[in-house]
Amino acid sequence: NEIEINELRERIVYIPQHPRLFNRTLEDNLTYGLPNDITAETILSFLKNNGFTELEQIFRKRMHEKVGKLGSHFSGGQIQIIFLIRAFFKKCSLICADEITSALDPVATQQIKKMLNIISKDRALVLITHDMEMTKDMDRIIKFEKGKIISDIRKNKRS
Repeated sequence: NEIEINELRERIVYIPQHPRLFNRTLEDNLTYGLPNDITAETILSFLKNNGFTELEQIFRKRMHEKVGKLGSHFSGGQIQIIFLIRAFFKKCSLICADEITSALDPVATQQIKKMLNIISKDRALVLITHDMEMTKDMDRIIKFEKGKIISDIRKNKRS
């Protein structure tokens, strides 16, 4: 009650299990809701500098193409990466990611894990998942069963 709703919305980014893109260009979708100084080139440099070279090349080539209805011209992993990139550049305090690897192949899942490690260095991440492998690098793991906490494991902080 002490935080204005608009301020709260600025501090939290939610990434759903099945995110949807606007049928606009890739650039429009990547920069949606971001400050004006975050450009497509800023994002491409981020991808390249963090080892996402193949993705950077794909995005560079397709930057001015429409993504298709709900993002149909892109893979599920690429759509999740688009949402994670927006979360990174939004500079929010908290990212809540809901089952973001549930329908992805192992290669895309590894890309998502790598991106999560990058973007969660300076903000809190709540990861909702059934995939316990995804929790390997988490500081705290809370397991629920039938709406009740069945375990709460705190691990050493990442360096």
